[in-house]
Amino acid sequence: MTETYVTINDDPDYWGTIPPGCDLAAEITKIINAADDAEIVVYHNCTPSQEVRDNGTELDWFTEWCATGHEWDEHYWTNWFRAQ
Repeated sequence: MTETYVTINDDPDYWGTIPPGCDLAAEITKIINAADDAEIVVYHNCTPSQEVRDNGTELDWFTEWCATGHEWDEHYWTNWFRAQ
C-alpha cells in the first residue's frame, strides 16, 4: 500500500506555541479539509500502520504551518497539498 498522508493531532502540546489569536480547532479543521480536498489521506489523532509508514509518503505540513501557513485559508492549503 502506497499513499501520501498527513498526521494531525488535537493535543495542544503537539502544536507547541500557538500564535496569538489562533483558533486551534479551526486550524485543525482547515488542515484536514484541505488535505482531504487534495486527496491526501489524513490520520487524525491516530498513527498510520507500519506498512503505511514504511511505504507511504508523509507530508510535513507542520513546518510550513509554523512558518506562514497559520495565516493561510483552506483554499491556499489545498493548493499547497496538491503541489507536494
